[in-house]
Amino acid sequence: MAEGQSFVRFIKRINITNPGNGYSSSDAPTLFIGAPTTTIIGADTRQATATVAIASNIVDSVTITDEGLGYLT
Repeated sequence: MAEGQSFVRFIKRINITNPGNGYSSSDAPTLFIGAPTTTIIGADTRQATATVAIASNIVDSVTITDEGLGYLT
């Protein structure tokens, strides 16, 4: 990177590829997003968080509550 440039990436979207089944809204599955790892010295990082919504016993949607900071891919 050139001096003065910054490298910031965050979670923009989470796609549901398999909504599963048998879930209840009172006991929704936990979604874990790993902390960002970066080799950039002095880079700011923040772990992203998201919540899961259940409808008709399947994962209906995922809402990103904190997009995080410092993800590489």
